[in-house]
Amino acid sequence: MKRHLFILCLLFQLIVAAWATPAAAEKPLVFVGDDHFPPYSWEEKGKISGIDVDIIRELWQRLDIAITIRLAPWKRLIHMTRTGQCDGSFSLFHTRARESFAHYAFARPIHISRFPLFYRKGSDMKFDTITDLFGKTIGVNRGFAISDAFDAAVESGKILVNIENNVDKNIFLTANGRIDGFTNNFDVTLYKLKHLPRMQALKDLIVHSEKSISELRNAYLVLSRQSRNIPDKPLMIERINKALEQMAADGVFLKINQKYLN
Repeated sequence: MKRHLFILCLLFQLIVAAWATPAAAEKPLVFVGDDHFPPYSWEEKGKISGIDVDIIRELWQRLDIAITIRLAPWKRLIHMTRTGQCDGSFSLFHTRARESFAHYAFARPIHISRFPLFYRKGSDMKFDTITDLFGKTIGVNRGFAISDAFDAAVESGKILVNIENNVDKNIFLTANGRIDGFTNNFDVTLYKLKHLPRMQALKDLIVHSEKSISELRNAYLVLSRQSRNIPDKPLMIERINKALEQMAADGVFLKINQKYLN
């Protein structure tokens, strides 16, 4: 009898301990960012950094939810989000196709992207309308959605594309005259030309159009619809949206952007 009472007391203590400390027992949520996208997300000497990374960390800290941030090539990031290999990812443009596998936190974009045409200084390249790119070879990142007009022109064969995992090779190919130009996030491209030693010699060779190939586009945090670790995703999106709005009101977005861009 005493032995049975001892076992019951022990079980009760274990249940109380587990109930009192749920966070310790929960597995951190996994969020994936682009592995080659400074100043928004990148890894250097084992440290994951960037504007988006800092914003995501601050967000989940405010929600008191443990997370792990991983980085991956963009196409793999999209695949992981689609298949539930991660709980969410950042930072994605909104498209109808992506709605099928992603819940968007629309209250506040994590960053805003501008995609001009970059080309070699002294070339006859220009960009006013999409037709200026017809018959040209333009470098793009694998898996990136640029604009409806650009993507349609690529699909119809009017624009040729050189697809790379990140912008680095397209910068070198453009500087060497092997492709006509490339399009990429404005801040990312200028950051790389200014800060990466292997590219600093090219910064005076690459110029950009004043007009963007796509309009300013918001890039958002999303939750994977296939995540098994977030049972009530609409409720979680609601909590995320409220936290993002409060972060914007507190000046957190501005402070983090100034840390990297100034």
